[in-house]
Amino acid sequence: MADLEHLEQRFQMIKEFARKKEELPRYQGENAFSFVDEHYFQAMRHMYARYRLHTIRRELAEQEVNKYQLCYIRDKTSEETMARGYRELDEKRRGIAQWTKQLMKPESRSIKELFGILFCELLPALTDKVTAEKIKEGAGYALITGCNSLSEEEIKEVEKWYP
Repeated sequence: MADLEHLEQRFQMIKEFARKKEELPRYQGENAFSFVDEHYFQAMRHMYARYRLHTIRRELAEQEVNKYQLCYIRDKTSEETMARGYRELDEKRRGIAQWTKQLMKPESRSIKELFGILFCELLPALTDKVTAEKIKEGAGYALITGCNSLSEEEIKEVEKWYP
């Protein structure tokens, strides 16, 4: 709920800038204005200009501002969700690069460490967790044991050594 309150406060701030015919401040950092902020600022600025010219009535202007507020919250939430997704993807990509680099230089690593990097870190990052687990149980344990078909007891025994 804090996010919703924050977005409503931010919208009110943008609304005041538009109403007072001011420009949005051009500062960077945590409180920088995004494309969504600029879009709704320009829309409200245009609406207030029409109101001052008496081309729309007060009730219609208020309805339009309320509509803008709802759309602003929707668009801003979407924008933040996309940004979070891009950050997570970037972190995942960096992890993949780091694990790949470790696999390219295996001299200082034990078989257990290499197995962990490949089957417990890299494959889950490249695929989903269920698929990675099945690959680890199939190909991973076959590489370690040298046996292509393991029973459930043998898999549990191998899992003790290679989790």
